[in-house]
Amino acid sequence: MLGEGQTVYYLSWAALVAILGVAYIRVKSTEGVTITTKEFKIFQTGFLSAYSAMMLGELLCLSSFFPTFMSFDNMDLEKVTRLYIVTIISTTAFGVLIEIVDFGSRKDKCVVAAGLYALSMFSIFLFGGHFETLLLGRVVYGAASALHHSAFELYAIHEHATQGFPDDWLTYTFSLLAHVMALVAAVSGAVGQTAASSGSLGCVSLACAVFIISALYMAFVWSKDMASPRFMLSGFLFNLNQTYQVAKSSKHMQLILIISTLAESAIIIFTFYWAPWITSMVVEEDHVVPYEIVFSALVSASMLGNYLHQVYSSSMPGESTFQGVLVATSACFFLGAIFQTPLFAFAISVAVQVCIGGYWPCISSLRGRVVVPELRGTVLSAARTGTMIISVAALSLIHHSPMLMLTCCAGLFGAAAYAQNIMLSAGEIRILAERDEEDST
Repeated sequence: MLGEGQTVYYLSWAALVAILGVAYIRVKSTEGVTITTKEFKIFQTGFLSAYSAMMLGELLCLSSFFPTFMSFDNMDLEKVTRLYIVTIISTTAFGVLIEIVDFGSRKDKCVVAAGLYALSMFSIFLFGGHFETLLLGRVVYGAASALHHSAFELYAIHEHATQGFPDDWLTYTFSLLAHVMALVAAVSGAVGQTAASSGSLGCVSLACAVFIISALYMAFVWSKDMASPRFMLSGFLFNLNQTYQVAKSSKHMQLILIISTLAESAIIIFTFYWAPWITSMVVEEDHVVPYEIVFSALVSASMLGNYLHQVYSSSMPGESTFQGVLVATSACFFLGAIFQTPLFAFAISVAVQVCIGGYWPCISSLRGRVVVPELRGTVLSAARTGTMIISVAALSLIHHSPMLMLTCCAGLFGAAAYAQNIMLSAGEIRILAERDEEDST
């Protein structure tokens, strides 16, 4: 039985899932058929099964983060925001540490990531009433998140190379992974909401179980890759210095760092703030928010934005598409800051996520064109550090005001759009200069 005011969320989620299914069929129809071997299919199935389970667990954690911690008697918005801030700092710090210290095989890192996720969830049961200990749990979660988003991709690349699979099969694996993520995003709403109906810690319990099962599956089913622990500080410092030198001499590199830092700061802020924002309005109307369904709708909208980019990017200039995505996201945030009603907030959140789904392939394409492969890891670390500083500052200072927070996100995306416009203008000037030089010769 749906509670008062919940019907629109469920219907919107169902509609978005249906549209996402149609978009999947459209994208899938444009992909060629890849002929593979039985051995490759076994590897691919094992990899995607574990990765999808990890993604399901992470989505359950993210969707239930705010309602779970707010359910404790001693918690308020300020404390929950501090927990999220610690998570951001921990994820960024461990992400940099992973670039410096390689503690073992890629498989072990994936298993450790699942184990740390489970430990962080289990700590909520043990220390739900102790805020300081919950902070330690978020540090552990940050370490798990940093490992999760680096080790799995490296494991897939390594196994493709080690087992001698063709390069185009790796592309096939990652394209299929995007479809699997869309499926998990759609399913996570129903699964998470069912778990949440069993109690305030229902999602936490399910996520903990999913991570434990994932760790056991990877430990016993995945093949072991051999790697010795390495300390790579000198290499990291060298790449960092190279990035600094390139950024000093390349305006495009500077602008890429600025665009990604500003836009991704707003994304990190909104990944948390959608729940407090909508809650602040529905409380006044005595409605209950189905957080897991809402978050599933938002992630489905993000995947839809990704699909739309794949469908239409070939017929539109990449720079114009990116500019439109940045401007549209800024406008959505600005409208959200002005009009404060629950349904409008939900609609704006969906629109923002569609734009964010288009942002990721745009920025990835831009990095691929400008940043050499050897420096991409360092460039990402530098951007994430800047993102951490901006998002932590914003969440610490203005988390009490939805209007200020959304205005801040609008300003961040607006500034990113301005920086991208400068890059576009600089690129056009450079092309014209090259043409004039060719004409003169």
